[in-house]
Amino acid sequence: VITFHSLEDRIVKRFIQLRSGEFPKGNRYQPLQPQEVASFQKVTKKALMAKDSEISFNPRARSAKLRIAKKIKLNSNPIKRELLGLPFLNLEATNK
Repeated sequence: VITFHSLEDRIVKRFIQLRSGEFPKGNRYQPLQPQEVASFQKVTKKALMAKDSEISFNPRARSAKLRIAKKIKLNSNPIKRELLGLPFLNLEATNK
C-alpha cells in the first residue's frame, strides 16, 4: 500500500500490525488483547520511502511511503475503528 499522508499511513500501519498478529503495546495496566490468528505477514519492518535521487527527479515522491504485507489467510472479522486510529465523525450533528 502506498500512502501520501500521515493519517493514511497510520491507518495502514495499524491495520497491518493487527492483521499480522502484533498488538500495539499499551501500558502495564491495560488488559491484554486477545490474540488473533495472523492473516497477513509483514514483508518489510518499516515503511520504504523514496531516495534523494527519486525526490530530485519527482518532488511529489517525498511524502510517499510504501508498506508491504503478504496475505496468508482469509480473515473476515472486522477491526474496531478505535484500534486503527480513525477519527470519529459525528454525522448526526452535521445533518441538522
